[in-house]
Amino acid sequence: MSSVENKENKKQNKEKKMKKLNIETIKTIIITILITAIIAFIGGMQYQKNQTEQVKAEAATIVKNVKVEVSKQ
Repeated sequence: MSSVENKENKKQNKEKKMKKLNIETIKTIIITILITAIIAFIGGMQYQKNQTEQVKAEAATIVKNVKVEVSKQ
């Protein structure tokens, strides 16, 4: 094998390694984004549930206060 062929093979191997690394990096980024999105979605659902419970409690209090006012009159 000549020196030129040897250098070409090394260059091709290096390019293959870089492509493989780039693909792995992209996979890692995509997985990270998906996991973050899932966590954000679950957190949003939990927040919505808490807000709904708070609104229900406030509405019940308002209805109770209105009943008290109506009964006083």
